Amino acid sequence: MINSAKSDAMEAEKLLAYNIAPNSGAFPLIDISNWPTVRYSVSGELQTPESEAYFSDIAKMASTARTELVQAERSKGTPTADILEKVLALNAALPPRYKAMANISY
Repeated sequence: MINSAKSDAMEAEKLLAYNIAPNSGAFPLIDISNWPTVRYSVSGELQTPESEAYFSDIAKMASTARTELVQAERSKGTPTADILEKVLALNAALPPRYKAMANISY
């Protein structure tokens, strides 16, 4: 993805927009095969009001952090592909519990 972004500025903008969208990665991957018991597919954790609140809180925090990062880097004139790389690093640094809920594998 980074190589594609570095070779095409328009592609870099598209990829960055996708990765900073408010709902980017903010949907849990759930398993309903044992309905009415619902679990997060990757971790197997039960989906509860507490886990849903945790997911929502981290998703909001991550969205804010991504927006602030992009604004700061654009103000410095950082190339879009480099900003994308930093956004992906931020996503990779999210808490493991959240990443498992959201099926973020990197």
